Amino acid sequence: MISGYIPNNQLENALHLYKSMHGSSIKGSRSTFSSLFHACSCLGSLQTGKLLHVQLTKTPLTSNVYVGTSLVDMYATCGSVNDARLSFIRIVNPNVAAYTVVRSTNLYTTNVRESECGCICNCVLSYYHLFWYFKFCFFCLLE
Repeated sequence: MISGYIPNNQLENALHLYKSMHGSSIKGSRSTFSSLFHACSCLGSLQTGKLLHVQLTKTPLTSNVYVGTSLVDMYATCGSVNDARLSFIRIVNPNVAAYTVVRSTNLYTTNVRESECGCICNCVLSYYHLFWYFKFCFFCLLE
């Protein structure tokens, strides 16, 4: 139901329904949290997004790429760049969608660019991320 509210621009209804679910001890799924983070993005509600993030950390969905991508987008859209960066780093296996959010929100680009292409140079934490970093830089060069 929550996922159905979002495309129909009933964002507050989605948040209220989750509040009822949470009060009834009904656990949210990856789809639930992703939809709720999108609602927070659309409403510009950083405070609500942070509260949802706290609830997310109590679930096994914390490092899920699907949820993590929505979380990064919510933080970036609401202007909390540091939280967005930290959330991106916590995604265990980031995919193209996760990197697209990083690129589309200019998350790793500042007024003084960290690199020519504005990539995630300072956030490479593992060999897997390193692989994606070089692949990502290559795509930036194609633009």
